[in-house]
Amino acid sequence: MARGTVQLKNGAVELKVFVASIMLVLDRLVDEKPVAALDLVMKCRDSSYQFFSDNEEILQARNLVEKHGTIHSSIRNVVLSAFEGDGFDMVLHSPVATGS
Repeated sequence: MARGTVQLKNGAVELKVFVASIMLVLDRLVDEKPVAALDLVMKCRDSSYQFFSDNEEILQARNLVEKHGTIHSSIRNVVLSAFEGDGFDMVLHSPVATGS
């Protein structure tokens, strides 16, 4: 693994600073807009998922979703590795794999 990178729970390798910055955004999103956070996870799990209400705009404003609702693969890796559970029982954890 290259210096300055971490392995995520989903097996992906991402820049450590990138993961840390996305986690700050996700932590704030969960506190301020939990339904938008849920929508983000659902979209990362299923690319055909349709955002609820104005959540796409909320997520675009936080640079988590690109134009036309697409999600960059590195953001998807962090989200899929960081959230556990389903629905409103989802919990945000460290996305970093044990031993990384």
